Amino acid sequence: KRREDETYNGQYRQQTYNERYSDAYQSKRSIPDSDPGPDHDANQQRGSAGNEEKEPVFEYNSMQDDDRKFSSAWNFLDLKNKKQTGDLYKKILYYKKKNNYSVFNFVSSRAKEGTSTIVANLINYMNFQATEKKVLVIDTNLQSPNLHKIFNISQNNYGLIDIFNSRVGTREAITPVSSNIFLLCCGNGNARINDNVEQEKFSKLLNYCRHKFDLIVIDCPPVLSSADALSIAPAADLSFLILQSAKVQRPVVEKAKILLQNDECEIGGVVLNHVQQVIPGWVYKFI
Repeated sequence: KRREDETYNGQYRQQTYNERYSDAYQSKRSIPDSDPGPDHDANQQRGSAGNEEKEPVFEYNSMQDDDRKFSSAWNFLDLKNKKQTGDLYKKILYYKKKNNYSVFNFVSSRAKEGTSTIVANLINYMNFQATEKKVLVIDTNLQSPNLHKIFNISQNNYGLIDIFNSRVGTREAITPVSSNIFLLCCGNGNARINDNVEQEKFSKLLNYCRHKFDLIVIDCPPVLSSADALSIAPAADLSFLILQSAKVQRPVVEKAKILLQNDECEIGGVVLNHVQQVIPGWVYKFI
């Protein structure tokens, strides 16, 4: 049995950062730019000195030269069952078609239940199986961010906190990781631990991004250990509760569920993580 923190050695060819950047830059031209979004005021101030200069379609985050050696491939964690990830993606498509949902939040009751792992593997699945869709993944776990490591993005890149503190516009803070996958990191590693996510600002950001992307996936901090979770989850269309099998206690799950529901968060289902099979996998074919 391989551990959860082992890297995913799939059969797909791994792209370099430059290839991903080039593909993303070409594909991003198809994203409409009609909605002013939450960074409209900042963009107006930057462009007031010379209105004749056209604003670029998208100013992507870029890595420093010293960081490029880390960007040769995505470090996806080990995924034991791709069918389960596919089923989760089909569930997302079901809610999108039925209720026109586009923002999906993944949240656990406590830390280290595997939320970032599930999000990373879901995004990996979308990268190859949903190439026609533009997908934005947002890391909102300011105290313990992981997605920038998984996707080999510099921790010094602009991100969520930089947008909220008006240091950069939304479009400049988004980093392409493939032709159809885009990442919004936490950003500003020196200050984010003292920052919080305000629900009003986050909702405004999501409303802007809804017009740019087909699907938005959020890696949310744990409900019981971060106050930010109850600012983030209500802004999403649907939340999936991540539970660690045989570890998390029922009262803990019930408390997390009640807190989410009290804030009018719709729960789309539960994802049971770290499941231990008592019966060998090959035996299940005969049951």
